[in-house]
Amino acid sequence: ADGMLLTSHHVIAGYSHVRLRFYGGREIEGEVVASNARRDVALIKPTGAGVAGLPLRLEPPALTSTVFVIGTPARTSNEGSVISGIVSAFREEKQGPFIQSNVAVTHGNSGGPMFDDQGNVIEQPKAPPQQQVRNRPSLR
Repeated sequence: ADGMLLTSHHVIAGYSHVRLRFYGGREIEGEVVASNARRDVALIKPTGAGVAGLPLRLEPPALTSTVFVIGTPARTSNEGSVISGIVSAFREEKQGPFIQSNVAVTHGNSGGPMFDDQGNVIEQPKAPPQQQVRNRPSLR
């Protein structure tokens, strides 16, 4: 939806409002408008202006396509880390379908976007359940 941000449920669980932090240090408030623990997804409406959306890729990428994940693994000193890999499979789990890749997704970059080589968002990657720890309510 226009003006909305997507993240992981485990990042915002228990909060109705969060502080959104962007690369470069800009911070604004956001309201959690929807959340689904089973799919580990949450929708946030930013209260500030000037938040541009990212293009979405609606068709699945091909196997072996190059993909990138942006996030903040482990701590803020790693803010804006970019990691790359390939699409290795398509899986169907209880939570629904997902793209399997060899990108190292950890609890810090889980919930950040996965992009194709044209800059289109293709998925919201998830860390393995044992790595999903609740972080402070800031999204990067």
